[in-house]
Amino acid sequence: EVRVNLRHDCLRLKGPRPLADALKDHLSKTFSPASLTLRPITYSGSPASVIEKVAKSESVHPLRSLPDLRSRLSPPMRCYGLFSGSLPVEAGPCVFVHVALMPGLTGEMREIEDARGRGEEHEATAAIFYSINSTQPGLSGISLGAHLIKSVASRLRSELPLLATCSTLSPVPGLRAWALEAGRRGEIDPNCLFEGRGRFLEAADPVGEFLDVMEGGEWMDEGGRVREVVRGPLERLAAGYLVKEKRNGKPLCGVAKFHLSNGSTLHRVTPFADMSARGVKRSWGVMVNYVYEGEEVEGAREFAGIKVGR
Repeated sequence: EVRVNLRHDCLRLKGPRPLADALKDHLSKTFSPASLTLRPITYSGSPASVIEKVAKSESVHPLRSLPDLRSRLSPPMRCYGLFSGSLPVEAGPCVFVHVALMPGLTGEMREIEDARGRGEEHEATAAIFYSINSTQPGLSGISLGAHLIKSVASRLRSELPLLATCSTLSPVPGLRAWALEAGRRGEIDPNCLFEGRGRFLEAADPVGEFLDVMEGGEWMDEGGRVREVVRGPLERLAAGYLVKEKRNGKPLCGVAKFHLSNGSTLHRVTPFADMSARGVKRSWGVMVNYVYEGEEVEGAREFAGIKVGR
């Protein structure tokens, strides 16, 4: 634990960090997948210190209350963590993931929230990994998440005979910031964004008009006409960002980079899937399903053909 905390301190420093790099090599061996133990985390069966660590470390979908925590750790929701013998019990798991066992693939957080406390696990056909978190900042850059997801997927498939799909429901945290900057620079192609039709092409600056509407927030009215007008362009904007925008040959989006590099496939982009304040601020509510273990991809040809910006 001392070395993990020391590396965390080193990572806070500016400039070259040779000690942090050296510690990373050492910790990568200490916390190798073979040395970690996969364990379920439940509200009634796990130590209080572990539950507290999970609650404090949840960063993807922050907890709202104690009942909210209980519902995330009770059927048909599951939580699993990778534990290391190199850390004390109160340190909790190195990394943990929340999973929703659902009757089918879902692309919206609201469906997962509505399913908490309902449904039968043995009837589930889809396991949705909707939140993965690290508890140890000192292990940053040491890849444990992919091993966790694949281990949990294997375990669930062995326990649930009807389970056919293992998918994430992931945020697109940089979408809004990227779109506003790319729009300001004139790097988003309006013909691709609007497919050559629609009200926005009547404006002098179609992309600017669309972004102004998104920033205005009228689309947040679930039953409003504006939401349906922006749905298609927003989906194409997000898909183009995920597929086309690269840095050093890899996706600009860190979440996409992680999942795609670990063998998943971009399956579906869903607008308005996370309407929390955080979801709206980061991506106008867009979420993505990344499917693991080679299931057939829905809409792959359409996503591959999208051009945004260049």
